[in-house]
Amino acid sequence: MTEELEALVSHLYVVGGRAVSAPPPGALVQLAPPRVSRSRERDAIFVLVLPAGQRQAKALFYEQMARLAAERYFETHGGVTAGLREVLVSLNSNLLEHNTGHPDSPFYADVICLVLRQQEAYIARTGASVLLLWQGGALHTFPDPLDARQLSSGRPLGSTPEPDLKMTRYRVEMDDIAALCGPEIGQLSADELKAISAGGTLPALVSAFKKHDLAAANLLVMQFVAPEEPEVAAPVGAEAGPQPAETPAAVPAPAAAAVTSEPAQPAAPPVAEPGRRGLFGRRKGDSLAATSTHVSIPRTAASAPSRALHRWWRRSKAGRDSLAQAASDARPRLDTFQAESRNLFQRLWRGLLRRLHRIVLRLSAILGSMRRLLDKALPEPEPGKSPSLPTPIAAGAAMLIPIVVVLAVVAFSLSTRDETAFERCLSQANEAAGAAQLVEQTNPSQAQEAWFGVIEVANRCLPRRPNDPMLQAIRSEAQARLDRFARVVRCPAVLLRRYEAGANIRGPVLRNDVNLYTLDTTRSAVYRDELNEAGNALVQQYTLILRRGTVLGSYTVGTLVDIAWLTESGIARGSTLILLDPDGYLITYSPTFPPPTVEALQGTERWGRPVAMDTWQGRLYILDPPVNQIWRYQPAGGGFPSAPEEYFVGDQRPSLSGAVDLSIDQTGNVYVLFKDGTLRKYYSGEEQFFQFSNLPNGVIGSLGSASGFYLDTGLISPGFYILDADSQIIYETTLGGTFIQSYRAPESASFRDLSAITVDSSAEGMYVGARENLYYIAKCQ
Repeated sequence: MTEELEALVSHLYVVGGRAVSAPPPGALVQLAPPRVSRSRERDAIFVLVLPAGQRQAKALFYEQMARLAAERYFETHGGVTAGLREVLVSLNSNLLEHNTGHPDSPFYADVICLVLRQQEAYIARTGASVLLLWQGGALHTFPDPLDARQLSSGRPLGSTPEPDLKMTRYRVEMDDIAALCGPEIGQLSADELKAISAGGTLPALVSAFKKHDLAAANLLVMQFVAPEEPEVAAPVGAEAGPQPAETPAAVPAPAAAAVTSEPAQPAAPPVAEPGRRGLFGRRKGDSLAATSTHVSIPRTAASAPSRALHRWWRRSKAGRDSLAQAASDARPRLDTFQAESRNLFQRLWRGLLRRLHRIVLRLSAILGSMRRLLDKALPEPEPGKSPSLPTPIAAGAAMLIPIVVVLAVVAFSLSTRDETAFERCLSQANEAAGAAQLVEQTNPSQAQEAWFGVIEVANRCLPRRPNDPMLQAIRSEAQARLDRFARVVRCPAVLLRRYEAGANIRGPVLRNDVNLYTLDTTRSAVYRDELNEAGNALVQQYTLILRRGTVLGSYTVGTLVDIAWLTESGIARGSTLILLDPDGYLITYSPTFPPPTVEALQGTERWGRPVAMDTWQGRLYILDPPVNQIWRYQPAGGGFPSAPEEYFVGDQRPSLSGAVDLSIDQTGNVYVLFKDGTLRKYYSGEEQFFQFSNLPNGVIGSLGSASGFYLDTGLISPGFYILDADSQIIYETTLGGTFIQSYRAPESASFRDLSAITVDSSAEGMYVGARENLYYIAKCQ
């Protein structure tokens, strides 16, 4: 069975119930142009652009779109699916830009593209475009099923910022027929469409379509066939001595023509015909519709060294062709061997075969280039003229050329080793993105995992070329898909300040939307920053309040684990900032009455290892997971002089293993957050019902992981903001736990090790701590 197919092409264009001899305005078949990337050399793209919406542009508009699609595809590199995706994104961007600038005269279009590579047909479509594929008596449609709901659900290009594109892939065999169509095909039933291909040929299929009296139709139809090589006249050998000039013996090849529903037109798509090269069999650089002529010219005798030099190059060409053929023949065996190999020896052998295959291809390419260069530099002398180079120079060149070839191969191999490795990696990323696209269409439940795989492949490529635009585009698209699954938005982030390296921020505590207090638990350092009126920038350098080693009376600051604001208390100085030392000390700081003071709390011999604290109505609550307890201190006499009360009493205490943070609302409900992403609610020591709902992953009750949270008790938008350091996400929910949306860092920021968050009084701005960075983020939708 052949490994490569060509296509016979036809078309049908019906306007007002009458078939028009010209092809549809947006129909185009394009082969790979000269100097295209190696990944596109043997591709052919079939494009059909269809009008959409109420306004219809001139035919030239759709022709230009089809040409632009083909040009854009052959300018891309890597996998087919990535190239098609870039084509449709580019067309959508152009249309959207036009429609934005001309809101009174917008244009929309549906586009369907098919790329034929060997026996694989890759299809990308938008809007109401349709693919029909007849294989062995069976009919495949894309979309499937082909009904009014499917055709009306797609959005045309130019209507949304992100194109609503869908992709798939089929393996095609000889005599299979495919048709790129408009939505009018949906008027025919599945049985009628299946019966249309009964004739088995393109003319019969086109005629069958015409019998259905469609009011309008846009079809680009192709039948896949085996390639056929042209018959070339045998070369006329050169004889010794000058010969009189003879008339060239020409062997013409037929011009490309299209099989159409009407008499052939010059503008019709090309067709591969017997006796000539088709889509893949033509010489590189041949025009799609140009007449190809093979000419054999008798050559005159040349000097002995020149003849020897040309004989050497003819032998090198034969050797090059043999090497290339051997490499091509070995490729299927190599693929089979790769599929079956699993042990170490087989993997080493597979790697050796790959290297040999690449060396052979490089050697053959360099030999071909050198041959063409020599043919130009040392052409065969014309009759009656002397050689262009003296005999000694020609003889020396014949001896030096093999050495130059070897050196060129070595230099080329060394210079392109890293480039080739990156190209392989980029190709893998492209293929992974294409596979994820197919998975998303066929099995949405596994699509998220597939896009995570694309991110992993792209991350492996990044160290080689971190700024490669194609790689960045693939990674950005994968991240955008994952964001969509997680219902994540990325709002602009402003870096307010950067702490010392290795910082771990707690808080922040925001007072009056002006003063921002933060705790760096790594250094037990407390800072005060002043914000501008908008709250999105600092107006002065931070103030260091204290840090580890600061002496406060007889106490030396050691480890600090949490920071909070005490609004109502018996403390004489009123509202104060408080800091918790897990060894049993509470530090208070009043901006009005500095410096800080310290108080030794009672009953600390019963503590395990406190991790967080909060206040409510002047009381102090301390979360102590190792002993499954929340210690409650009552205020009196300007401090907390008494031993703590147990919040959980009795024998049925809840397990607080894994608890990381707590907060208390205005009515006294205590919320405890656990590192597995669950949140528990208690009132007077009794657990109340609470669970997260409407989560992106479909799970009820748990976010998966969490590292901290902030409870907004304001009137504008009360709710929770939960930090997930593992996934680098901030979740926003209502007070009842209903998911609202989640936030991830934009490209300019990093949410690694999320540890701190607070929200301003308007509930529109967030202050987020991640490692040594403090960001201001204006909430967006």
